[in-house]
Parts: sequence; C-alpha cells; structure tokens
Amino acid sequence: MRNSIALLLPIVLLLSTTSIVVFSIDSVNAASSTTYVDSSGESDYIHIQDAIDAANPGDIVYVYSGYYFENLIINKTITLIGENKTNTTIDGSGSDAISISADGIEISGFTIRNGTNGIMINGSSENTITDNTIINTDCGAYIDNKSSNNTIYNNNFINNTKNAYDLATNIWYHSSVGNYWDDYTGIDSDDDGIG
Repeated sequence: MRNSIALLLPIVLLLSTTSIVVFSIDSVNAASSTTYVDSSGESDYIHIQDAIDAANPGDIVYVYSGYYFENLIINKTITLIGENKTNTTIDGSGSDAISISADGIEISGFTIRNGTNGIMINGSSENTITDNTIINTDCGAYIDNKSSNNTIYNNNFINNTKNAYDLATNIWYHSSVGNYWDDYTGIDSDDDGIG
C-alpha cells in the first residue's frame, strides 16, 4: 500500500503542475490577438484606424506595405507594426498623422509623412516609437508637457520643419542607439555613433 501511495503522489503532482501551465499559456493567448490591415483589401481591414478602433488593449495591429492616407488616433494600449518602413506609409495630409493619448503604445516600421505633426504624444507615457522614418512634416515628433518616459529611438527624421519638440522628460535613445537627424550639426568625435 505504501508503494502505491508513493507512486501515486508524483503522478498527482505532475498532473496538477501540467494543468497550471496549460491554464497560464491559454490565458496569455486569449489576452491578445493580431489584426491585419492591407490597403488592397486582402486582409481584415483596409484602413488602419478601423483596425485600431476594433482592437482590444494589448492587441497587435499589423499593417502590410501600402500607402495609407489617414490621421490615426490611438487611445488604447496596442502595438502598431508596419511590414516595412520603406514601403508602409502613413500620410497625414496636413493634419497629425498619428496622435497618441494612451500609455504603453508601441509603433514601428512606418514612413510617416506630410503631417502637421508626424507623431503627437498627448498626455501619455511609457510609449515606444522605433524604426520609423518621419519626413516632410511641420514637426516630426511633438510631445506635450504631460507626457513622460516615452522612448523614441532608431528613427530617421528627414526634411521636417522641426524634427522634434519635447516639452517633458522623455528618452531619445535605447542601449546607446539614438535617432538620425538630418539637421544635426554636431560631431561624433569617438566614432561610437552618438554625437
């Protein structure tokens, strides 16, 4: 009888541990999903804003290459990913191309152009903006005085009237990777990539 109990105890422990792990993995998978945007109409949405509106906090909105004439308003915590920053373009057509008003948003992989502001961060924190090209705007990135701890790095700021305007305390580099500024006149004296 003792041997039966000794053999049964490890099996019960193994089964209870396995069910806990399976439950945890299912909970994570159920918490977020990915929505796809394709301007050609071959995906979930043809407009990025429609996908953002339908997304739940924590979701990913993946945008295939294309030209999107939109003025995005992101007011929930999502990840917005472009397929390729060379070929995935958001054109603001004279208004803010992307306006952020929630915390914890991630944006990467886009060319953002022709906006009053390429990216406007308004009253939000802990956002990450990386691996984008921001071009031909009045202001590439505008961050108001109620926004802090946003991380902006590995972006190209090209041909903007003003590349960036930061009224708060934000981070413009990550692990010694900064941004490319076409109007930068400083010198990288030690050739570390940082002026």
